Amino acid sequence: DNCITKSSSQLYLFYDNNIIQSKDLLKTEAKKEPPNIVLSGFSVFDKEYLPGGVQIGYTNNFNLNHKQNNIRFEFAALDYTNPQLQQFAYRLDGLEQDWQYTSEPLAIYNHLDAGHYVFRMKAANSFGAWNEKEIEVRFYIVPPFWKTSWFMVTVIALLLLGLYLWIRSLLIKVKEEKILTYFATSLYG
Repeated sequence: DNCITKSSSQLYLFYDNNIIQSKDLLKTEAKKEPPNIVLSGFSVFDKEYLPGGVQIGYTNNFNLNHKQNNIRFEFAALDYTNPQLQQFAYRLDGLEQDWQYTSEPLAIYNHLDAGHYVFRMKAANSFGAWNEKEIEVRFYIVPPFWKTSWFMVTVIALLLLGLYLWIRSLLIKVKEEKILTYFATSLYG
């Protein structure tokens, strides 16, 4: 009979009562191998969002408008030995300086300001082997038009034009009053 049995530290494969293979589970090389990591989802206001119509794992540069500033990244470590013991680290460059460590495979950001961001993520398997090759996603939250430099320049130019026209009209009034005063004093004396 064929049989597979496992003790706390050894895996035994039997065939007709002969041991074919014995593997020390505590020293297996797979433990040292860091897990592959993937971004498995991206949401805006808790609704799945496909930047450019593709899954988040297939793009790494996209734009969001200023109203799309509540986002969630979902990720996974492809190691199934003890998934409950996996660890994740992530950070959002442009907002955070330090890595955030968690056992939950998700990152949530609310009320992000307009600007350039880079989401970075890495993971460790259940034995603590970290995958230092991080996943990186770049995105830009476009500011509302009233916060853009061209809008500010336009507003300042219009204010300066309005101020110029107002001062010009005052000068014209003063000049007209001087002329009227001159004629009135020269006629009536």
